[in-house]
Amino acid sequence: MPQGSLVRFAMVGAACGALLLQVGPAAAFQSTPATATSSGAPKAVAGAKASKALRVGVVRGGSDSGMFLGPMISDGHFRGRLESSLEEAGYFAETRAAYEITVDMVDIQQPLFGSSASARIRYTVKPVGGGEPIFDQTVYSSGSTAIKTNIESFIKRLAVVLN
Repeated sequence: MPQGSLVRFAMVGAACGALLLQVGPAAAFQSTPATATSSGAPKAVAGAKASKALRVGVVRGGSDSGMFLGPMISDGHFRGRLESSLEEAGYFAETRAAYEITVDMVDIQQPLFGSSASARIRYTVKPVGGGEPIFDQTVYSSGSTAIKTNIESFIKRLAVVLN
């Protein structure tokens, strides 16, 4: 094997190893499963007030992790993280929800090396029975925990509207 090929092979191997470890900023994109009942369905928060109860509707724009594209977040993993965060905040209710959230992941960036992660996500919250949105904003965040920070920022902004 020519020396140049061996060097390229070693560099690709090192990059793949770093990707597989997914340490540092990549940890922000690991999924956290939603809490479930014994039947497997997400559970409602006992303390959620009916007038502030939210369910997660359509989530789109995510992408499964790609070998050479770097860590990404799928629609399902984002849904789980959002539901868990809403539950912790006391707003999640799968049944008898007053509002439904639609999520559009507009731009998620997670470079393999160098720059930090960033997330631009649009959240739209409408009454379950239909009607005008009570919340329709795009939230931007960056840093090693971009997804987590984005969801936290959304919940803080939404709390102002709901309270």
